[in-house]
Amino acid sequence: MGSKSYIESLAEFIRAIDELTQSYNELKKEVERLSKELYNQKNLLNSIIESISEGVIAVDNNMNALLTNKFAEEFISQGILDIIDPKKQEEELNFKGKYVKITKYPLLLKNENIGRVIVIRDITKEKKLEEESKRRERLSAMGEIAVTLAHEIRNPLGSIELFAGLLKRNLEGENKRLAEAIISVSRSINKTVTDILLFTKSIDIQKEKVSIAEIVDDVIESLRHLISKKSAVVVVRGSRELSLQGSRELLKVCITNIITNALEAIDEKGRVEIEWEGDENYVTIIFRDDGIGIPENLKEEIFKPFFTTKRAGTGIGLAVVSRIVEAHGGTIEFTSKPGETEFRLKFSVS
Repeated sequence: MGSKSYIESLAEFIRAIDELTQSYNELKKEVERLSKELYNQKNLLNSIIESISEGVIAVDNNMNALLTNKFAEEFISQGILDIIDPKKQEEELNFKGKYVKITKYPLLLKNENIGRVIVIRDITKEKKLEEESKRRERLSAMGEIAVTLAHEIRNPLGSIELFAGLLKRNLEGENKRLAEAIISVSRSINKTVTDILLFTKSIDIQKEKVSIAEIVDDVIESLRHLISKKSAVVVVRGSRELSLQGSRELLKVCITNIITNALEAIDEKGRVEIEWEGDENYVTIIFRDDGIGIPENLKEEIFKPFFTTKRAGTGIGLAVVSRIVEAHGGTIEFTSKPGETEFRLKFSVS
């Protein structure tokens, strides 16, 4: 009897072990299933975060990063967390040459605020479009004013130049020189009016076959007074057969402005070179001078309207050059250092 009870107890013990083993195996499978599910959810979360085209950073209350996506890593490495204002829910920053909008959301765990989720959106393109829109609105308003002013200025200006020309014929010595000065100033004012009109209105290109040599000849002749005043050496090189499709008058304005700038930059007896070269596809017009050069900190500013370092300058000339070249589908590049400045204008032949 005692022996049977012992055997029954042993059997029950074995059954209990089997049940525990089975429960353990089932629990192990459940843990493996849950681990796999957690792993998949984690991968899904990472995939979702990485697919977002904005920077996502989860930080604790001390602004230490807990989780980031690749888009945000560059910003973190450049120190954006050091300049974000934790008290602001939204802010815009000019960060390393990019405009970014930063939005912050509470990071909650069981209703406890353990940090923030920071979303960084690159709004550089939006800002540039906004600035361009505002610029166009300003130009449109300026254009309406400029047309009226141009009419009011050019009428008396033409009369002044005409009368000064008539007086010049009958004058000699100092008086003749003064009459020539009046004509020169009148032309300068007229050029400024033309530049402002060109800058403020849309440019419509009526293309024709244009000889580069003929345009350069015309421009140099029109600037003869300034060349003589500076006793400048002007060197011209290029094939007289080379031409391109463009607006003769607009290209003349463009070349006039660059050569005028070069003449104003050089000392007396300075040197200005105009050279052009090309093939069946492109023509490049090169302007060199040995003037004072453009300071490094101003190189990004020179094509902006009304920016000038000259007392008497309007700051519109190179802005007009840039617009004319762009309207022709061309490009403009320059290099500059004291004693050597070079502008390169490249146009398609057709």
